[in-house]
Amino acid sequence: IDVDQHEDLATKYRIQAVPTFILFKNGEAVWRHSGVIHSSELQGVIEKHYT
Repeated sequence: IDVDQHEDLATKYRIQAVPTFILFKNGEAVWRHSGVIHSSELQGVIEKHYT
């Protein structure tokens, strides 16, 4: 999300740094990470939660 245009969502999900990644499963946050992350690490996290 654009935190400048959607301050309500940034507050709701406690986004204090950009980038912040939040993975949701069935409407619930199952993983979050603030800051830079290597694409292979992100891919591994996605595969862990969605396969």
